[in-house]
Amino acid sequence: RFNLHLPTSVMFEFGNLDALAAYVESKAEILPPSISGSALADGAAPAPLAALAESTAALSDSAPAATSDRIVTSSGRHEEDIAIIGLSCRCAGANDPQALWALVANARDCISEVRDSSWIEVFDSHAVNARICRGEMAEVDCFDAAFFNISPLEAQAMDVVQRIALEECYHAIEDAGYAPNSLAGRRVGVIMGAMQSAPVHQDCSHFSMLGQDNSILAARLSYFLDLKGPSLAINTACSSSLVAVDLACRKLKSREVDVALAGGVAVFNHPGSFVSMYNAGMLSPTGRCRPFDREADGIIVGDGVGVVVLKRLADAERDNDHVYCVIRGSGTNQDGRTSGITVPSFMAQADLEIEVYRKHRIDVEAIQYIEAHGTATKLGDPVEVHAISQAFAEFTDKKQFCGIGSLKANIGHTAAAAGVLSLIKVCLSMQKGQMPPSINWQAANEHIDFSAGPVYVNAELKAWPEHANGSRLAAISSFGFSGTNAHAVVEQRAVDRRSSRDLPFRNGERAIVVLSARTSGQLRQQALQ
Repeated sequence: RFNLHLPTSVMFEFGNLDALAAYVESKAEILPPSISGSALADGAAPAPLAALAESTAALSDSAPAATSDRIVTSSGRHEEDIAIIGLSCRCAGANDPQALWALVANARDCISEVRDSSWIEVFDSHAVNARICRGEMAEVDCFDAAFFNISPLEAQAMDVVQRIALEECYHAIEDAGYAPNSLAGRRVGVIMGAMQSAPVHQDCSHFSMLGQDNSILAARLSYFLDLKGPSLAINTACSSSLVAVDLACRKLKSREVDVALAGGVAVFNHPGSFVSMYNAGMLSPTGRCRPFDREADGIIVGDGVGVVVLKRLADAERDNDHVYCVIRGSGTNQDGRTSGITVPSFMAQADLEIEVYRKHRIDVEAIQYIEAHGTATKLGDPVEVHAISQAFAEFTDKKQFCGIGSLKANIGHTAAAAGVLSLIKVCLSMQKGQMPPSINWQAANEHIDFSAGPVYVNAELKAWPEHANGSRLAAISSFGFSGTNAHAVVEQRAVDRRSSRDLPFRNGERAIVVLSARTSGQLRQQALQ
């Protein structure tokens, strides 16, 4: 007697039967007993409920008011747009952004089985009876301490994530076209996502105390370059780096800073982390990450780091900065109480997405691709797709017009770096004009009905067409098991506003590029880069 279809994710949203019943009542269209299923088939219209349950109204009090009005925006610069003018990253299979794009475009799976004998001994001693795989970053033990004026003794006491974050922040500034020392004394913020890692080498020295503290991770670059903006370490678990990007955008809009570096880093350098995740039932026993797929059976974790350099778009245009793409809007919120502290909420995710689209006047029908959180779990993936469908339904009833994918299938779940690496992937895809493939997908998760929603899994590399106004539009989601959600919308600019007269030399002309390094080997490496 109910003209109603409920996604599986609804069962995990509510902590008791009363709340679940109230939600079902709010969505149901109850039919009179005299109307049968065959009558419905003949076109009889069901009668809606007269009123919503009081508890359901309370649940939605904080949500944005529903509307079916489509928001249509024009392309071009908006006052609050934030430009991404530089970026840097490393992960399994890639030591720089160009290598990241290559592995994405070529649909490479960079997950490998753990072979370290000392790690395997730890697994065996804890009765880990599964194939443990990971996305392993290369050369995590390498660090040019002298370049950063750090003594060998202090460098040895630094957590690996501090060393790697410092290097990639420096590379991101270089990618933006600035000499890092030119930022000295300026209001430049550094906001980095990082989760607590397991110390490998730790003593009771002051170097060790500083080397293991995440607040120092964010402050290293500020200290080295004499930056005067805030240095903040963010830990909201898996959403940390996209939360860091959102916070950086807010500080730019409020004019607390003029330039901001935002990102995140994660390196899984101790087998104990894998033992804990195995005992929690989080890891894929088959050693493959399959977002949105029927065979999805858990996450694969991976090492990663990503940093973006942000600037107000008006300032970037004034200074002739190279712009990868523009952050049109972003936001964060919290799941609140669900059926478990790590259980996601489709309602909270949908509320956040609706808020971002409405606040920043995003036309959802113009969103062509969503880089999803996409962890490849039986629960998380359906919750995420349900949230997207509910959010888009506020503005449009179009079906299957927006591609969806997840970088985690290629390199693993990089925890505190996951959101910013997803952002960088989208930036690179827009630059190439190609929509990236989501790998390890064969058939849809049985709890996801893609035909009834706005998204489809984009499983192949294909041309990413521009809109009539010459732009491309995409969204990125990142959700932490802490319950903190982050969502952002980015756009590739339709036109580069710089004229040839603004450039230091004309296309085709030769120019001298000065490279420097402290050793001949480093100089050759610099030339190769």
